[in-house]
Order: sequence, then structure tokens, then C-alpha cells
Amino acid sequence: MSNFVAQYKIEDLYKGVAKKKKVYNPDGSFVVENVDNKSGIVTGIKVFDDFIELLNGKYNEADDYCNIIGVEPAVFSGFVFMLTGFNATNFKLEYKKLVVKDYLTFCNKNYNVAKLAEKVGCTPHHLEYLCRKWFNMSVKSAKKYFSEKNTQKNVFIE
Repeated sequence: MSNFVAQYKIEDLYKGVAKKKKVYNPDGSFVVENVDNKSGIVTGIKVFDDFIELLNGKYNEADDYCNIIGVEPAVFSGFVFMLTGFNATNFKLEYKKLVVKDYLTFCNKNYNVAKLAEKVGCTPHHLEYLCRKWFNMSVKSAKKYFSEKNTQKNVFIE
């Protein structure tokens, strides 16, 4: 029987997508400010923090990252598993799931699905597949569902 407990929850490692906030003045006008996301060091483990930073962009392949740092993919995947309970590929997918949820929650109604797919490094068809797998909904239904649950109506993603 294993007593293994991952050191980090993926939600604690997620840095979030860059968001903006409308701050309203008493006269009804507003200014747009950047929302401070988690930035920089997350765990203090440079190779892992750099991997997380790369996941915040279009970067998709853990194997490519392993080639960059000169480590065998299986070794890196085991390292990620020890920290998170996910191998590197599944960690990447779970992280991207949080990115997609952020976009579905904070983007305007007319946000282009193709742009979202590009941001997470996949095709619109694959994004549709992932939304059905992760949320049991189409992209359109998930967008409606998450935007309705959003309590921060003045926060948005461009």
C-alpha cells in the first residue's frame, strides 16, 4: 500500500491567464487595470517553474521541453509525478484544462473558438473534443455555463 501524496495541487500551481479589470468611477466612467496574476517563482524548483511558465503560452510538448533542458522525458515525467501526482503529459492536460476554463469564464460572448484553440495549442476540433471530455459539454455550452457562474463581471480576458 502506497502512502504517496503529491506535494502540490495543480490548482495551487496554476498561474492564471492575464486578465484585466474595469474599475468604475463614481461618475460611471471606468479605467482598465491589469489583474495581478501569480508570476515568477511558483515552487522554487527552477526546472519545474520554467515548465509551468512554458505551459502558460502555446507551448505544448513536454518532450520538447525535455530536449531543451537535456533530460530524458521519462525521468522528467517521473519528477513531475512526484511533485503533482500526474505524469508530465497529464499535468500539461490538466493545466490546459484550467486555462480553457479561465477563457470560457472571462472572455466575451463573441470570443472566437479558433483563437482559444490556438492559445492552448490545439485545433478547434480538438478543443471541442477536450471540452466534451473535461466538462461533458460542447465549447459553446461550456462558455455559457462558466460565464453564467462568473461572479466577477468586471474582470475579462481580451
